[in-house]
Amino acid sequence: MTHLDVKTDYDSSLTTEDSSEETSMTRSSVLGDTIFYQIREINRVYMKQLQERLAEHQVSIGQWFFLVALWNKDGITQRELSAMVGTMEPTTVTAIQGMERSNLVKRQRDDKDRRKMNVFLTKRGKELELPLKQIEKDVTENCLENISVSDLAQAQFVLGQIQGNVSKK
Repeated sequence: MTHLDVKTDYDSSLTTEDSSEETSMTRSSVLGDTIFYQIREINRVYMKQLQERLAEHQVSIGQWFFLVALWNKDGITQRELSAMVGTMEPTTVTAIQGMERSNLVKRQRDDKDRRKMNVFLTKRGKELELPLKQIEKDVTENCLENISVSDLAQAQFVLGQIQGNVSKK
C-alpha cells in the first residue's frame, strides 16, 4: 500500500439524517478515517483525561507543560521557557503570572543580566513533580493498554517519519 492508498476523501463519508433531510457531517463519519484526524482525536481525549487528573492538584493542562520544562531545568529565563514549551513569549508571561498566583513558580531578576527574568519552582511546584508525573504515567498506560511493545515502536517510528516530513515543509 502506498501513501496514495490512505483514506483522505472527506466527502465520501457524508451521511444524511432521514428526519431532517439535511446532510449531517459527524466527526467520526467524515474525518475518522484519516490518520491526522485520528492523531487529533487521540490527543484531544488524552489531554482531557490528563487535565481531569491534574485538576485534582489544582494544576491546569497549560501549567503542566511549563512545570515539566521547569522540572527538567529550573531557573531558566522566560524566553528559554517559551522555547522549551513551544509558546509565544506573551503566552508564557501570562501562564507564569497564573502559576505565581497558584504558588507554583516565582520570578527573579537574573543576577548577571538584570533585563532577564528567571523562573524558579516554588516548594509546592517541586513537591508536585512525583504525583503529577505519576498521573501522566497512569493516563499514558491506560491509553496504551493492550498495545504490544513492537506495535507501539512501529507507530512511533511512522509518526516520527510523518513529523519529519511536515517539519521540513
